[in-house]
Amino acid sequence: MKIIPEAETYIVKPKDGADSIGIEFITKDQLSKKVNSDSKNMLIQPFINF
Repeated sequence: MKIIPEAETYIVKPKDGADSIGIEFITKDQLSKKVNSDSKNMLIQPFINF
């Protein structure tokens, strides 16, 4: 299992989504509820405000 960097907010998006369809901004606490690591159908990245 890969570990993602620590962040206050993450961006999650379905792998099969187009552009920003299905994109969500979630907290670390919500991450485990929203993403099923077995299905591997979501892209996850730390949110960086720049």
